[in-house]
Amino acid sequence: MSQLQSSVAAFKAGVSTLAPFSSAGSFCSALLGSMEGITPGVWLVVALKSLNGLLIPATLKYAGNIVYLYAKPTSIVATALATAAYTGSVPPASFVAGAALVIWSMLSYKK
Repeated sequence: MSQLQSSVAAFKAGVSTLAPFSSAGSFCSALLGSMEGITPGVWLVVALKSLNGLLIPATLKYAGNIVYLYAKPTSIVATALATAAYTGSVPPASFVAGAALVIWSMLSYKK
């Protein structure tokens, strides 16, 4: 049971939950305990989604709508490549064909 779960259980039982947060050390311990079970794969998804959340608005602000139309599929392709590299599996052929079409259309638009 993580520190967060035990704090919730103590709160439901009517016990004071301030004890885990009485010092900086116990606060850090409680915070790390609440992140128990988060795998590197989860952190990879969090990092990719954070990057997506930063790049898409920046694309709209600095580049325009046409580039945004390519930024969204590019983020999907990048996520699929990162997932394939992490899991060691190959995406389905239909996805690979779609990704190739997206990349080809980006290169064609550039010319």
